Amino acid sequence: MPGTLRIGAEVRGREAALAVAAALDELAGAVSAFEIDEAKGAVIGQYALRLEQPVQVIGYSYLRFRYGFSSDYWDRFPEKMGAVSASEIQALAQKYMNPAVAQIAVVGDAARIRADLAKFGPVEMQTL
Repeated sequence: MPGTLRIGAEVRGREAALAVAAALDELAGAVSAFEIDEAKGAVIGQYALRLEQPVQVIGYSYLRFRYGFSSDYWDRFPEKMGAVSASEIQALAQKYMNPAVAQIAVVGDAARIRADLAKFGPVEMQTL
C-alpha cells in the first residue's frame, strides 16, 4: 500500500544538521536481523490487538476491497509478515527509501541553521 515515511527529532538549533545526517545515514544503512525480528513481532502483535476494535476490522475490510486483496488476505497476514526475509526488506528499502530524493523539513532559526543544512542540498526558506 502507498504511504509515507516520516522521521522526526526535537533538537536544538545547530544540532538540526546532525539530526538530519543521522536520519539519512539510517535510511542508507543495513537493517540487522534483530531489528527485523523486532519490527515483524511488533507489526503482528499490533495487528492482533487491532482485531479487537470494530473500527479497525472495518478498515481492514476496506483495504482488502480498495486494493483487491484476496478474501483470505488478512487471515494469512501474520504468517506472511513473519516470513518476510532480511534480503526482501533491504531490497525494498533500497528501491523506495532513497535518501538522495528525501524531502527534508526543518523548523528553526534560519540564520543559525541554514548554512549547516546546505550540505544536504538547496535550502528553501518558508515563513509563516
